[in-house]
Amino acid sequence: MFKGFAFFFHTSMKYDKKYFTDMVLNQLALACGAVAAVILPRFLLNAIFYEDRNPRKLLILLLLSIGIPFLTTVCSGILENHIFLHRIHVYNKFNQFMSEKILKANYVFVEQESFIELRKKAEKYLYGDYRGFGVVFENMVTAFGQGAIFLAAVVIISTMHPAFLALFLVLAAAESWLQGIFKKKNYEVSLRQVPLENQMSYLNDVVANFAYGKELRINAMGGWLGEKLQKQIETMMGFYGTIAKNNDRISLLSASVMFIQQGSMYAYLIYQILNGTMGIGDFTMYLAALNTFTATLKELTVSLVDVRQYGAYYTYLEQYLNLSGMSENPAGRVFDRHKPHEIRFEHVSFTYPGQSHAALKNISLSVRQGEKIAIVGENGAGKTTLTKLLTRLYEADTGSITIDGTNINDANYHSLMNLFAVVYQDFQLFSFTLKENIALAQSGHTPDEAVERYIEQFGLSPKVKTLKHGIHTHVFKNLDEEGFQPSGGEAQKIALCRAAFKDADIVILDEPTAALDPKAEDEIYRQFDAIAGGRTAFYITHRLASTRFCDRILVLKDGEICETGSHDELIARGGVYAGLYRLQAKYYETADATASL
Repeated sequence: MFKGFAFFFHTSMKYDKKYFTDMVLNQLALACGAVAAVILPRFLLNAIFYEDRNPRKLLILLLLSIGIPFLTTVCSGILENHIFLHRIHVYNKFNQFMSEKILKANYVFVEQESFIELRKKAEKYLYGDYRGFGVVFENMVTAFGQGAIFLAAVVIISTMHPAFLALFLVLAAAESWLQGIFKKKNYEVSLRQVPLENQMSYLNDVVANFAYGKELRINAMGGWLGEKLQKQIETMMGFYGTIAKNNDRISLLSASVMFIQQGSMYAYLIYQILNGTMGIGDFTMYLAALNTFTATLKELTVSLVDVRQYGAYYTYLEQYLNLSGMSENPAGRVFDRHKPHEIRFEHVSFTYPGQSHAALKNISLSVRQGEKIAIVGENGAGKTTLTKLLTRLYEADTGSITIDGTNINDANYHSLMNLFAVVYQDFQLFSFTLKENIALAQSGHTPDEAVERYIEQFGLSPKVKTLKHGIHTHVFKNLDEEGFQPSGGEAQKIALCRAAFKDADIVILDEPTAALDPKAEDEIYRQFDAIAGGRTAFYITHRLASTRFCDRILVLKDGEICETGSHDELIARGGVYAGLYRLQAKYYETADATASL
């Protein structure tokens, strides 16, 4: 619990000190108002019924009795509004911090399902089961304020009769203990909900996401998906029902405790009034103290149990915040740009977290500057994994990868990234302008002509001429209704423009023609030399006809390099590559024969 408080306290002090100070001031205002509302009416009533009814004294007491609660209520309202603004400020700053942290986290963890589940559990602490950022922190501060009011009520009640104080404290302890049991059960249920919430979120995204629209309609999946959603809702409602039943028990418990407290105290106060041993002022004060005690105890118990319950989630937040990140190594080697680079893999092996089978085993190879390397093999052979290790998206388990003799782990990270231009098969476009999608962070100081040159080179000019705002038209319609939805081939050409614009020394193309028609594919093959220029290029492909454009071919099988050589050498060798090539050639020959009939 205290670790969680310390985390939020340091976060608020880092981003907006007034967030915490205004919460403390708000609790002080509420405490002053609550105590004044209990005590001051006693003096006012005693002055009216049992004293000399001095007008000046009565006026002062009246003004204090209504003025202090009024002022504290006004102050509390203003502070609540300020707290809201400070909370939003801290929330936005913290989100920015988390975004930067995720971008620096090891990619191999980020793409794991376990990371998504960990994030969901961490967010339960940060957002109090989606009740709002910092709700747990605010409950902690509220607990201190309610505790002060509670102690004041305890002191007042103890002056009536010590037995009532003992009774109330025993009841309060019992209620808190029992509430803790039910809240713990709710916490356990909530943890089991996390995978279901992920599934529900996915199904809702499928229904709402434009990208799935064609598949859903063509395959008439509406009813089927509706059934899945209904089953998911029913399962989720089962969990929510369990939580609701536990909350019903908590409510019944609170009502029973309040009934005993109020019943016993009312009976005692009425007895004292009837015997003439208590005045109307004391009677009113004790009743107000009882109501304050009951209400404050309820809020205090809820706050403390809440804090205790969510405290269990803090361990997940710690794990989330302490995910290992990529070392940026600012003091590492800075590579010269547009100069020859030699790349070496020496006995490199890599296994994905949670997997027993190695994705790559004992990979050793050397690549010269300007060499064009084709990487081929069946699905799961390790082709893309190899390039992800080179670009430090993953880090090798054993062995080393060097560029110009420097281990890539010892290089300046940003300098290393500047060496690469990559188009992965699952590349992403952003809901930004076309120019921003190509020039990215350089778009602000890049002339339009520089971007248009690449658009012309990759055959996108006819499309751009149809766009209302040219290269300043948004891709997709998320942020601008006048945006455009690129076809698969157009999207891939935009990604190729992006890679070419970066003008990096090492180019990696992962299935660059997968979404292109045969004509466009042929054009890309013919432009391949121009795209790569004198750069080193890695070309991952399933279409073995394209390997003729490469200087050397690496054939991967089960995570190992089983063959290497030029196209003609590998065909002559009659090994794995030759078998795959003949299989594809046979398929195309059959397709051509069928088409001619």
